[in-house]
Amino acid sequence: MSQSYIDRFFVAGTNEQLMLYKRADLANNDAWWYRAKIKGNNGYIRRSTRETERVLAERFAVDEWHNLQGKHKAGLKLTAKLVRDVIGDFFEVVYRDKEPQRAKYLQNTWYRYMDSYFGDKKVSELNEEFIDGYWEHRKNFYTTGEGKERTVVNKNRNGSKSTSSKNINPNPAYGTLRAEASVLNEFFAWCYKDRQGFLSKKYAISARAAFKKNETIPLNRRPHFARDDWNRITRNLETYADNSGVHKAKKINAWHLRKRKMFRAYIMFLGSTGLRVGEARYLRWQDISTGYDKTLRRSVLLVNVRAATSKVRKQRTAVAHSENIIKIMDWWKEHTEFSGKEDLIFYNTDKDGIQQTCDMSTTFRTFLKSLNVKGKKDGLLKDADGQKRTLYSLRHTYATFRLESGVEVYALAKVMGTGVVQIEKHYGHVATERLMTEVIKGSGKVATEQQRDLERAAKLIADLRAGDTTVEIVAERLADIANITANVKGKKPLL
Repeated sequence: MSQSYIDRFFVAGTNEQLMLYKRADLANNDAWWYRAKIKGNNGYIRRSTRETERVLAERFAVDEWHNLQGKHKAGLKLTAKLVRDVIGDFFEVVYRDKEPQRAKYLQNTWYRYMDSYFGDKKVSELNEEFIDGYWEHRKNFYTTGEGKERTVVNKNRNGSKSTSSKNINPNPAYGTLRAEASVLNEFFAWCYKDRQGFLSKKYAISARAAFKKNETIPLNRRPHFARDDWNRITRNLETYADNSGVHKAKKINAWHLRKRKMFRAYIMFLGSTGLRVGEARYLRWQDISTGYDKTLRRSVLLVNVRAATSKVRKQRTAVAHSENIIKIMDWWKEHTEFSGKEDLIFYNTDKDGIQQTCDMSTTFRTFLKSLNVKGKKDGLLKDADGQKRTLYSLRHTYATFRLESGVEVYALAKVMGTGVVQIEKHYGHVATERLMTEVIKGSGKVATEQQRDLERAAKLIADLRAGDTTVEIVAERLADIANITANVKGKKPLL
């Protein structure tokens, strides 16, 4: 990607087949790199010159370029490609259409954790044993690995990666490792699919392999807001936007007051549509419209999520569950100075007043902590299990409320831009509880023992989906339930 280069220039006399540059992702490395194109050979060859002086680096690169040309003419293999040599091409090709912010995050993740493990390995020599060994490298990164020194506080670096600044977790969560596995699997698939002589077999890595069989993986219960909590948020958002009540600030200018109004619209929008934070960040006024539901006889807000801004790279139409959000968005459009169809709906501005994408995660965290909740010093920042809520919790709240309201899981997956498996994995406990209610409410005289069995079975299924138990334990418990039920009815055990 072009933004990964700094101080780049083409070497004179090479017809732009040889370029020298410095890597933006290696801020502490001042060495020059070269990118060579050899006619008749696919792709580029990248190497570090290991020289910091431009003249010496250029001399080294030109010599290497001539050597590579000679090898190619002689029919010799130009290089035993290292992962570090081809990863740049991978980012340029695969990440070209991703959001710049997300592409930068994924690249930084690679060079922080993966480059030191995979970089010097020949791509053709990658195998399952070596790939699976990454998890040991990753889990030890901040304890005994090369990241150990990074946990020392650097006061000259605000927000540096350190345990003291609380943005490093020496024991990475499953969700973090799953995101890294996704990057690796994309890379392996690219090496195999493009048939560049990299891999003859498609490899894949699973984040579950990073945990021992007896370790619980707490991934399924996503923090969200209960209905009482959500009602408290919506009420406080009104006074926050109006700068009144407990949220009244003594000094506030027109810009900050406008930002408060935008914040209210943003939170209500996420909670009403279930969009991902990254999807909402790039929305423009032309992306939202109002439709009419003949069955419900009311207007609905429709959101066009473009493929370029979607995490799964697919266009879809999201549907807001609340008619009230239409009024809120109309209200915000009246107060914003950017209401053109191509203007960003939610934004910051630079010093020249030009729109930029914005991040309201810190504001949301501060807002939640400010809410007065009896017995909770952090307001609504944490859920009942002590998990911190984030802007993403609004998406989980949307999904939970829709399932509780009886929305069919396939329809919900479609409007949320995810898979049915993901819905069942993360919100299966909601569906199970609703199913249990539907099963036992049909008769006014349900045997107490039968109702208790249904409740126990539902709890087992929910625990299994949450990763709190195993299939073997569930089977054993269900066998117990079946035996008890059969004995109560005077029948022989079924299992």
